[in-house]
Amino acid sequence: MDNHEHLDLLLLRPGLGLRLLEQWGDIPTLAQNLDAADLTDKQRARLRAAFTLRFLCEPRRKISSPADAYHYVQDLQTEPQEHLVVLTLNTRNDILHRADVYKGSLNTSLIRVAEIFRPAIVHNAAAIIVVHNHPSGDPSPSPEDVAVTRAIVEMGKGLDIDVLDHLIVGYSRFVSLKERGLGFS
Repeated sequence: MDNHEHLDLLLLRPGLGLRLLEQWGDIPTLAQNLDAADLTDKQRARLRAAFTLRFLCEPRRKISSPADAYHYVQDLQTEPQEHLVVLTLNTRNDILHRADVYKGSLNTSLIRVAEIFRPAIVHNAAAIIVVHNHPSGDPSPSPEDVAVTRAIVEMGKGLDIDVLDHLIVGYSRFVSLKERGLGFS
């Protein structure tokens, strides 16, 4: 446990923080599941504030390649359901925010393309990277993945928000649709 986690856990009564870490595994997972955690509203509010401060104090992570983005979202490889995440970036390709936009079923996630851009608009981002996982472990793009990517790229042009890539995460590997020329024209 690093110093940040100690600071986060000091906000809770003794023992509760350790129980939460045992239950959720780590701070990022707990942060994503905060509403499901067994906490009072006051404890949730304190932890949300601590997580926000922690994120703001962390050095910005620059994305220079699809591999950089993958390392930031590789936790998706073990998810039993499809998740769609949007990384918002500034003009220097520093990550501003990670937004978990959708959680689907075992093998599908219905996507409303407009929702993908909400985090970019809220955080005044210049660009986004879209990431989703395949719970099967095989990151091979489906025809639906390519079609959705094409729609996302088109909407990004209309909003003046660059879509830098769409990654599909599998077990210990990923596919960059941009590198493969799928959905980006």
